[in-house]
Amino acid sequence: MNDFFSDHPLPHARMATDRTHQIVIVDAGLQGNIDAFCAQLDGLLPAHLGKYVVYANAHLFKVFNSLESALTAGYENFAADSFMVQRVEPLRAHIDFQATCQV
Repeated sequence: MNDFFSDHPLPHARMATDRTHQIVIVDAGLQGNIDAFCAQLDGLLPAHLGKYVVYANAHLFKVFNSLESALTAGYENFAADSFMVQRVEPLRAHIDFQATCQV
């Protein structure tokens, strides 16, 4: 299957999207990272609007200017653990997640 991840430098990454937001997930532990991000979102806005944050073990690791930098740092620091990269922007009340996987 030729999708976003077939030629991606992080072959174990998987994507969930809701047409507006993009979250890249590695392994399990997603719920704790989502909960932490949502709880801290008001504090991240507006200073980091449009930037990317890396969450691991339900804690904010760092803020990055680009998706590529955030993914690289997440993979280099948390390859054996779960981590999430999320763009900082207001969330809608309901998010429908769809998984994209390389087969």
